[in-house]
Amino acid sequence: EEYPALPEVSGDVSLDISQELLKDMVRTTVFSVSTDETRAILTGVLLRKDADGLRMVATDSYRLALKTASPEVLKADGGDWEAIIPARALNELNRMLDPTATETPVRVRASEQQILFEVGPYTLISRLIEGQFPNYQRLLQSETKWRIAVNRQDLLGAIKRAAIVAR
Repeated sequence: EEYPALPEVSGDVSLDISQELLKDMVRTTVFSVSTDETRAILTGVLLRKDADGLRMVATDSYRLALKTASPEVLKADGGDWEAIIPARALNELNRMLDPTATETPVRVRASEQQILFEVGPYTLISRLIEGQFPNYQRLLQSETKWRIAVNRQDLLGAIKRAAIVAR
């Protein structure tokens, strides 16, 4: 009885996404989140829904991770929206997800200050990070001057050798 009640997340935004896709999106972006608390906005992952689908973006100002999902794989209500979710909340969500559970999608609801993830019998509610996420789109050029093709194994071997002496 004395335990505080869960906050109500009453936003106009809601979407359903498969556990497998959401787990993949979190896994491929959350590693780029900053651990520096002085730049709190970079300690979260931008989740953006628009006409192009769903996009997750993370950066620590040295690296950038971007993962997209087409609008066909989403069941969404509401218009375009974005939220910056703390990486700790996404790591917890990742532990809750079961990519083999094809019948149980993740329901996501967002308000101005909070986001709610419902996965079967589990519910995760997190506060959102306030602020303006850096404009990552200006870093992604649509046209390039040069294109280089390299052998994947040769490149991986060179990176592993360089990593020995790099910090």
